[in-house]
Amino acid sequence: MFKALTHNTTALNMKKAALTQTALQEKFHDKILWDMPGLFQMGYLHQIMPYEKYKTILPEKVLRPTIYQLNATQAIIIDGLIAINYIKGEKQSFVFYFNQIIKYHKTNVLKVPILFDKKEIKFNHYADSYETKIFKLDKEIKYQVTFADMGILHLLGPATIEVVHAKNMHVTLMEAMFK
Repeated sequence: MFKALTHNTTALNMKKAALTQTALQEKFHDKILWDMPGLFQMGYLHQIMPYEKYKTILPEKVLRPTIYQLNATQAIIIDGLIAINYIKGEKQSFVFYFNQIIKYHKTNVLKVPILFDKKEIKFNHYADSYETKIFKLDKEIKYQVTFADMGILHLLGPATIEVVHAKNMHVTLMEAMFK
């Protein structure tokens, strides 16, 4: 709203909270309007890549599931930013809720490092560096892995997954919020 009213070119304009990083002020008729910083979440896409890149992959409308059947030792790479390596478990559905522009690449767990070494050629989006987390899903429930402000994954336990993701990306595990 601030940008629309004041035509301030430094204000960002999209459906995403916490874009205002510093206080902005502009005259509007005979008043002063302020746009103030709000909640700042560490590990979200704005810290990983420039605005012009991440604005295209943020979800903006209802997310539709993208489903892949995986066996242990298979992996899914999510547009060069995240790899889900299925380490242990029965064949099952991995249900992804991301922007429809996101590209998925199904592969073997052993090929993930090779593909990430060629990330500039293989993927539209990628990170400078990556880190790894291992999640052991012990209970027979549906789990949700949330990837910053980018999207979520649903899968059933018991299973073990290795998540290779952009360094410092906010990744969390919990029981699924919806079935």
